[in-house]
Amino acid sequence: MPAPLPLAELIDGKWYPSIGDPSVYGWSTVIAYLWAALLCMVCARWSKRLYAGPGPKRFAAFWGVLALGLAFMAINKQLDLQQLGGVWARQLAHAQGWYEDRRTYQRGFILASGTLGIVCVVGMLVVLRHMLNKTWLAILGLGLTLAFALSRAASFHHVDQLLGVRLGGVAINWLIEWSGILLITAGALTNLLAKPTDSGTDRPPRMPISPP
Repeated sequence: MPAPLPLAELIDGKWYPSIGDPSVYGWSTVIAYLWAALLCMVCARWSKRLYAGPGPKRFAAFWGVLALGLAFMAINKQLDLQQLGGVWARQLAHAQGWYEDRRTYQRGFILASGTLGIVCVVGMLVVLRHMLNKTWLAILGLGLTLAFALSRAASFHHVDQLLGVRLGGVAINWLIEWSGILLITAGALTNLLAKPTDSGTDRPPRMPISPP
């Protein structure tokens, strides 16, 4: 069996970094990802101020990891790194002789990725079960973002056609992507704008009122 092609050769010979979507929609989505990432980073930084319940480190870690993931999505929005993976996979399939059966491998990839995504979301629900009132919006948004990323990485022609279908003039992929971003943003803002008594911090002691 031929040896796998090294990724570096494909980068030099087949794939070059470029702006994948220079439209207003593309750049506005990048800004939305970065804004959401910034809010998540602030939530992680102010975790002690925003949450005083059990597992404060998990609270901070959740928002920190979410911020990194959103920053990556912002970069990937224009670089389309999944295309690089697709080019490498096709070249590997040709080199190893299983290109004709690529649909089977694609389905396996989608099944494995989808299962991993579900496991990650369920795992977060279990780990963050004591703080779901402060994280459920962001977790829901994360699920939609993972679904969008998986659909973009699928490289199925009929999947691309489905994502291009428009509902009321708006493409389905736009709805999925922006719904995820907005839910995460709303989840972060809900924590940042909460009153101290709603964020789990200690309330100041109330002075006793003596009867007249």
